[in-house]
Amino acid sequence: MKIILFSRKQVGHRPEQLRTLLHEIERNNLDYIANEDFAAAIEQLLGIIIPAERRFAEHVAPSGDDIVVSYGGDGTLLDAITLRPDNATPVVGINCGRLGYLTADDGKGIERLIRSIAERTLNFEHRTLIEVHGDIAAAGKCLALNEISIHRHGATMITIEACINAKHVATYHGDGLVVSTPTGSTAYSLSTGGPILDPLCRCFILSPLAPHNLTMRPVVVPDTSRIR
Repeated sequence: MKIILFSRKQVGHRPEQLRTLLHEIERNNLDYIANEDFAAAIEQLLGIIIPAERRFAEHVAPSGDDIVVSYGGDGTLLDAITLRPDNATPVVGINCGRLGYLTADDGKGIERLIRSIAERTLNFEHRTLIEVHGDIAAAGKCLALNEISIHRHGATMITIEACINAKHVATYHGDGLVVSTPTGSTAYSLSTGGPILDPLCRCFILSPLAPHNLTMRPVVVPDTSRIR
């Protein structure tokens, strides 16, 4: 199994955790690669050299047996989702930030986490992602674990026509619209008045931002829906 290590440059890396992480990966005979920013931080903090073959800049070629391990907080894990070589690659997070709501480990159980990865005993949950197509998405398509949002720019409210499976659902006048997954129901959608959902539910939430019409409320639709 190959571990794809990912962390962001601005993350407050902790030397003792990093040393434990690398030690456990080597002790369990696991292969690994790290993104450039993370590799540079490891070299600076631990005084070791990460060779070129263990570094990657942007895209990762699938090995057929990969797992992404993010080191940071929830934002780092959300970024790590986009690094997966394919949709079947699992992602697990080690928290060294503040909240770490989505992460599996608080940094105190690294030994147990890496051992469970090596022994293939780590339990995973399948989470719904939003796939976005259009001119606003990078390369015409992007994936989101929490939500996507459409915002107004400037002082004037915008009008959004929302269709579900080619059927008109609502016309939103206001600051915009949030389309959330169940995982993201406790994030941006919650602040708009959206419901809290079990993350294993199979649905999307459409939550208007500051709607001009007070009768507009969040709508929940199946995650098989095509939202336009």
